[in-house]
Amino acid sequence: MKKKGSIFGAYIKNAMLKKLCYTFILMLFTTVLCAAANANFTGVSTREAAKTGGQTVYRAVDATEAAIIKSTGKFSLQQGGVEVKYFAKTLEDAHQYGQWIYRDGYSIIQGTVKGPLNINKFWYPNVDIGAYVFPREVLPYIIPK
Repeated sequence: MKKKGSIFGAYIKNAMLKKLCYTFILMLFTTVLCAAANANFTGVSTREAAKTGGQTVYRAVDATEAAIIKSTGKFSLQQGGVEVKYFAKTLEDAHQYGQWIYRDGYSIIQGTVKGPLNINKFWYPNVDIGAYVFPREVLPYIIPK
């Protein structure tokens, strides 16, 4: 009776190379499944993101940042500043942040998160009263209104 082996057993004798082939096939299979489900690796279906039209977030800003957002039409990081932007989940929370941070006045900018982005993975409940903390690469997906 002939011994049954792996699919690569007769062709690949090196054990490490076999593992590499299995890993590659598993990754390929996962990619095909995600494509078939019309999802990406952020965990959100692109169909679902299109249905919702994006999620709303709020940011308290001073006059300088408000002017930059108005002139550029986008959120951006200032040179020498923090490497992330903090956004509130609600308008009330954004006002709370504004009162804490900007004693000389502030305004609230509403943003809509577009694209297949799972913003929940950027939510930090223990930052003050909770905040979305978005790094530079996520900011292009947040469209100010």
